[in-house]
Amino acid sequence: MLVVIDARMIGATGHGIAEYVRDLVLGLNQLPNRKYSLHLLVSQDLPIADPLRKIPHTQLRSPFLSVAEWFEVPWVLKKLGANLFHSPSFSAFPFGGVPTIYTIHDLIHLHFGSLLHKVYYRFVLRPSLKKAVRVCTVSEFSRREIAQWLGWSEDKISVVKNAIHGEDLPPDRESRLERRGLRNKSYHFSLSSSKPHKNMPFLIRAYLAHAEKNERAWPLVVSLTQEEVGFKHPKVVCVGRLSMDEKNALLAGAGAFYFPSLHEGFGRPPLEAATFGCPAVVSNIPVHLEILKDFTQTTFLSPNNQNEWTEAFGLAENKKLEKALGVWAWERSHLARAYDQIYRES
Repeated sequence: MLVVIDARMIGATGHGIAEYVRDLVLGLNQLPNRKYSLHLLVSQDLPIADPLRKIPHTQLRSPFLSVAEWFEVPWVLKKLGANLFHSPSFSAFPFGGVPTIYTIHDLIHLHFGSLLHKVYYRFVLRPSLKKAVRVCTVSEFSRREIAQWLGWSEDKISVVKNAIHGEDLPPDRESRLERRGLRNKSYHFSLSSSKPHKNMPFLIRAYLAHAEKNERAWPLVVSLTQEEVGFKHPKVVCVGRLSMDEKNALLAGAGAFYFPSLHEGFGRPPLEAATFGCPAVVSNIPVHLEILKDFTQTTFLSPNNQNEWTEAFGLAENKKLEKALGVWAWERSHLARAYDQIYRES
């Protein structure tokens, strides 16, 4: 039996779905007594030295989420003799002839996407899901939302959560901070993007209100480019997209972590911050309350109340934010075993 996994979202820098897929593939590759072979579809952006290249793979020419992939992917699957295909994102294949499993992380594009996104979801993704042998997601919140959108009962959708694990810190962690002009445990950090649901302009406004009244305010480090922020400020440090080592160095060194999203399917970064003992301030949206419920010292704030977030920056600098106390028990091996069972059942 040959299982093919679409890993094209993995590139030189990380994001939530890419890290989910990486954990899945690496976990499956280490799984003992696996009853099937693995083959990956990878993009041209995957670095030559990436460990995933040691796993049998095919590099595709068509860009991720393009019309061209609708034809190239089924052709490659047929050529490989695939028995099962796993698309672990919202990339759908209306003309595929191989039994397919989809992992849909969220429906954010239906709430915050463009008209094109909504057309794609209605006329490409939804029909593809209804033909799938299994549909999975990453949280109970997303399962309820997806089931309602598809008109299904919730038990038709499987929940397979993100694997969160403490990564080894790069040996040059301190020098990485120094090169950016940062001091250990003396800066605020937000690992996010410029997408509307991430609510980053709101967070930056809240920080600026704090910095205007506090000359000794810690800098705010954001994983955005200067162009995405739209202005320059001496205490707003733009680091852009980050490699795994850079991300871990900044998480481990941060005095506090901030995640003001309006909508998420899971919300991985606050849990990653917790693995490094970093106090987390997150929006009180339903999925955060679900995923972080066992992290008793997480600070939950309204993503619409700027004064609360402004005050949180001061609390962090005065060491009045406590570290999360919980432990995330769902690791890479759990993720691999869950999908191993799904593959065998499918």
